[in-house]
Amino acid sequence: YKDGQRHGYFDIIDKEKGINVSHRYITFLTPKMIEKYNMYFSYSGKQIARSDKKTIERIQMTPLDRILVESDTDTESNEISELDTALRGIGDIKNISIMDLSEQIYQNFQRVTQND
Repeated sequence: YKDGQRHGYFDIIDKEKGINVSHRYITFLTPKMIEKYNMYFSYSGKQIARSDKKTIERIQMTPLDRILVESDTDTESNEISELDTALRGIGDIKNISIMDLSEQIYQNFQRVTQND
């Protein structure tokens, strides 16, 4: 697979580093599989705002060092609001402050995007 290619449940971000990002938590994944396949999970404000039971369970199951956030909007004015919704919702579900969560997500993003 090529970098940036979509494959089933996830996007292959960097084949050489083996980084994969899913836009939903794949329920059959175990912690060992997450580590082995170098999986990260990206949640949007729209997903969080729905607050359905499945989304909450998926966020609870996602390790903090594997969480990313995204916006599902095409306008810059809504982007900040949606990211804020995602951070607040994940923070509430994971019982972590927005500052600590933001720092963790920044570190996660750095791992995904850094060039070795």
